Amino acid sequence: MKNIKIKNILISILILSSLTLFLILGIPKEEPITKIKSGYSRIFPKDITYKEKKGLIEYKIDLKLNENRIKKDPESDKYYAEYSGTIRPEAFTFK
Repeated sequence: MKNIKIKNILISILILSSLTLFLILGIPKEEPITKIKSGYSRIFPKDITYKEKKGLIEYKIDLKLNENRIKKDPESDKYYAEYSGTIRPEAFTFK
């Protein structure tokens, strides 16, 4: 009986300390992001949306093409386009 009580107290302390750390470190927030994509023509998609999983959090990334920032590499036939947008947490997964 006494061992069960001690075990329950230890589990409660672990859960409370985990929740406290989670609150101190904070919940992930929406952040701006910039990516560079390359291709062999000047045509790039206007919008890119994809999901990425890091740890227990699934993120949704929405990027829009900055048409003024498409540049050609002078040494090759490659074009580079700049995308800017947001990365935001969408869900917690436990898989």
